[in-house]
Amino acid sequence: MWTEKLEYSDGLNKTAAVIGTQAYILRKTEEQLTLIPAPFMQAEKVHLDLEKIPIWANVNQAEIKACDLDGNVIANEKQEIIGRKITVNSDGKAFMFKITR
Repeated sequence: MWTEKLEYSDGLNKTAAVIGTQAYILRKTEEQLTLIPAPFMQAEKVHLDLEKIPIWANVNQAEIKACDLDGNVIANEKQEIIGRKITVNSDGKAFMFKITR
């Protein structure tokens, strides 16, 4: 399922912005990307391909906040964007990841 602001990736779709082996929902706005494991199965490094998210084309740095079910931040990391990809460590502790410019 794709819309301009919402994307579902089942881990098999190679055209999706989410590159991982598990299922994820990606909510996209100009200021924030929200990555939600759907459902969490196993730990993995997930990559977000910004080439496939045009509203994030010129972003050079991102802040990744791992959040619990209520949206409270449980971990935080700043990341320089290399190769137009953001890397998220999905380890089962976070319900969702909020990624801002």
